[in-house]
Amino acid sequence: EGTYTKPYKTLSKAIEKIGNNKGYIYVMDYEPFTSALTLSGSDSRDITIASTDFTHDGKSTLNLPAEERIKTLERDTNYADELFHVTGGKWSFNDITLSGSEKESASPVISVTAGRLEINSGATVTGAKGSATDKGSAIDLSGSASLAMNGGSVTGNTSAKDGRGAVYFNSTGTFAVLNAVKISGNKDTENKAANVYLPAGKCITVEGDLDGSEIGVTTATLPEATVGGAAPTAAGQEVVVAVPSASYPGIVTTCPFPDSFKADQSAKGLTVNVGTDALNNIKNAVLWRSGYTMSFVYVDDKGTAVSGAENRPAKHYGTGAAVDEAAPAPVPGCT
Repeated sequence: EGTYTKPYKTLSKAIEKIGNNKGYIYVMDYEPFTSALTLSGSDSRDITIASTDFTHDGKSTLNLPAEERIKTLERDTNYADELFHVTGGKWSFNDITLSGSEKESASPVISVTAGRLEINSGATVTGAKGSATDKGSAIDLSGSASLAMNGGSVTGNTSAKDGRGAVYFNSTGTFAVLNAVKISGNKDTENKAANVYLPAGKCITVEGDLDGSEIGVTTATLPEATVGGAAPTAAGQEVVVAVPSASYPGIVTTCPFPDSFKADQSAKGLTVNVGTDALNNIKNAVLWRSGYTMSFVYVDDKGTAVSGAENRPAKHYGTGAAVDEAAPAPVPGCT
């Protein structure tokens, strides 16, 4: 058993046979999920799940088109919970599709509360239709969980309005990326971009060249606006979204990867840029917010300045921010 001519019927059985060791599971075909599969284990458990390279009669699948070669693990039409719940060990997915089947669910496709999840080249997480506002629709990280993407895609997922995007990084672990990573094409129910959600103080770690990656980000904390095209000078004017790892190849003097990231909230004047040296962010990718200055001048119906009107100081606003100003105080002698 456990060969391409006589494969195990379930992932659970294959995982049991590997134990707390390093091993590979190749999926030939699989029934839709009707319950969540918990992926647990000690730090020594290192299991990769991928599409098979062979058919049942031993023929290679490597030359087949991707749509025929890549297998899909998906929710059953009557099932609306997680596919996988990672609670320990290291679990990698290569050359396989993990699908929420467009089934509305308060649970993500993959929940990770501890251990390490890897989404690698050829692996895609898609088809989530999340209804919860406090979880990622495709991948939700909490507790001590870590996520690494070496290639791989998270795309075609829908999140709730005011939700936490397709990937919610809300753990004490790390979120690392390398090579051609795609976390884009994810929306909320209002058709607004909803890719990676970063709580205050969280950022993505870049392990090396991102090779044209597309990673959309939303931050819980918005930067303060800069006006007139000037570079930020105050700490609140930059919000870090990505940093090079300690082992990033070569000597990093200025951030080499800002173009791989995009601000999902671009309508609010947000862009991803190289951070400023003055704020110790020159090696990091940061969010800036463009803005403008609003000055207040009180005039009568003929456009003449009103003598004695209050002297309201100028204020700065970020692009797209609501302007909510109180009515001016009455001017003696004016009606």
